[in-house]
Amino acid sequence: MAFRVAILANFDPDEPGGSEMLSRITTLLRCSRTGATEITVHAAIRGDAFPDPSEYELVILTGGPFNLLKHTEDNVRPEWVRRTLCWIQETVKMHDASGPSEPRSKKKAKLLGICWGHQAISLALGGRLGQVPQERGGQLIGVETVPLTSQGAAFFKTKSFDIQKNHALVVTNPGPYLTPIASGSSSSQNEVLLSHSPPILTFQGHPEMDAALARLFAGFATGGASDRADWIPSEGLKGIDDVHDGEAILKRVVAWAGE
Repeated sequence: MAFRVAILANFDPDEPGGSEMLSRITTLLRCSRTGATEITVHAAIRGDAFPDPSEYELVILTGGPFNLLKHTEDNVRPEWVRRTLCWIQETVKMHDASGPSEPRSKKKAKLLGICWGHQAISLALGGRLGQVPQERGGQLIGVETVPLTSQGAAFFKTKSFDIQKNHALVVTNPGPYLTPIASGSSSSQNEVLLSHSPPILTFQGHPEMDAALARLFAGFATGGASDRADWIPSEGLKGIDDVHDGEAILKRVVAWAGE
């Protein structure tokens, strides 16, 4: 039976960078396991239907440009954002209702949140968001070394990993469901969040990004040219062309989704 993945794209796939991002995610997923992998793409931002969690092993909530702090009230958020947050809540309710003794064949998909998806999952499940401090430039771009807690190290089989970053918001409180598994200062402890029940894993960083994508989206984020060769990383981060562990991270995610 094929390993089924739904990509919930929180950006317009037809906008600049959209097809490149989806192509990169798809390639990494197919390279992360042997055997058939079926991938579907759903973009609520353009009116697509949401995936049925019972039909997939993994649902990926991608990054996206909408600022979840810009409009904090449900009645002023775009409909697709409200629907996405509701879908997350309903999916978690389905997991809660199923219980741990339910056969694996009836389990619901595990959720992976990346950047915007990381923030949206936390927000939907009772967490809070904040802005990257201005003393750090208000936007973090570059490769960051993320140290892990003992739980995180056991999960990833390493004490730390390097990951591409491009974000202006952070999770300040992950809420009751999600456990921080990154260590360090209080501002970095919510970099990686994990829940075993319901099964959720989220990253503030971008394990799917390579240097080319990082350069492209750095241009979008700063209003600069995406082909610049002299990007200066944010304070405390390495350059976007530095070595990172994105492929290894996603390989672990795929293995987790199949457990």
